[in-house]
Amino acid sequence: MEVKVFNTFDSKELQETWECLYEKSECTPQSSFHWNYCWWEAYKSDNKNLEIITVVDNFTIIAILPMFIEAKYSLKKLKFIGDGLTDYADIIFDCNYEMNITFDIIDAYLKINKKWDIILWNQINDRSSLYFLLANKYRKRKFIISCPTIIFTSNNWDDYISLLGKSQRKNIKKRLKKFQNDFSEFEICKYSKNNISENTVNEVIKIHSSRNEIRNQKSKFSVESGNLFYRKACVSMLNSDNAYLYVLKVNNTVFSYAFILKGKNISYNWNSSFNPTYYDYSPGTVMESFVIQDLLKSGTSNYDFMRGGYDYKKRWLPKNSGVVSNNYLFVTGKRTLKSLLCSYYYFKGRDVLKLIYNRFK
Repeated sequence: MEVKVFNTFDSKELQETWECLYEKSECTPQSSFHWNYCWWEAYKSDNKNLEIITVVDNFTIIAILPMFIEAKYSLKKLKFIGDGLTDYADIIFDCNYEMNITFDIIDAYLKINKKWDIILWNQINDRSSLYFLLANKYRKRKFIISCPTIIFTSNNWDDYISLLGKSQRKNIKKRLKKFQNDFSEFEICKYSKNNISENTVNEVIKIHSSRNEIRNQKSKFSVESGNLFYRKACVSMLNSDNAYLYVLKVNNTVFSYAFILKGKNISYNWNSSFNPTYYDYSPGTVMESFVIQDLLKSGTSNYDFMRGGYDYKKRWLPKNSGVVSNNYLFVTGKRTLKSLLCSYYYFKGRDVLKLIYNRFK
């Protein structure tokens, strides 16, 4: 076995093998070739260089670590492609090979390479194989965020909501009743392979931006790179059968939407928002109800809310059949003063600076 590095996506061998390995893996759609390619096309810049690290055995790629090198302030960091927008970073392994052995080869390559100062293993979920591989080698890690997941025990909507807390059940029924009484005619559009239009994507981005403006937050998709990524990812992920886009409309106006990534018998809510004009109707609750009902009909067994252990997500978890996993950060690299200071910054220093900033802003 040996390491082979790709510094471009323009390789038929890489794309075909990547798609094949992904289909056989337990990775999320954010590890797919399409997701990573769209991110790179949107966020590439002069200070970023691709470093897609693969392990090859008998001229066949058996593992892919999708990374890039970012040079900033005289520091070179090796980071996952998708940084900032990927919820679950991972290595795509060939399941026919022993992961420990394959990872040892990658780890040895990373340790002797001098092209970077530190490696940021960010958003590593504690249910993934990569988490255990890293934890066995590197004891130090930092909790980043929690990720709630619904585990369905039935494909029936009434059975599902009967397992929710009393106040949540009451709230769902109340909101759905109000919505259906006030909007007798509404439309739920489920966009999938080859039926998404540019106009629909524009509407979704506009809704996300307007919702964030109300909250005095800047939408990632209102800036040029984020806007480009969303457009590319929406089309590419849908057309590659890796996602659905649900759009709920009333009076020919977008009420709310949900961008759902499609895994193997599991769905992921990567991005959703609503039209602030309809705030009094709790559009998030209404949209989530329709999405879950459709997922139940399709036989989905798990529904992952991805990053963010917020109460509004946890309220959807049934009693005794919900899971909350955690994402962690591992920082590895050279034992130089520069890299050690950077490691301290990510583990402790950044949090201290945030506290100081929030106190005096």
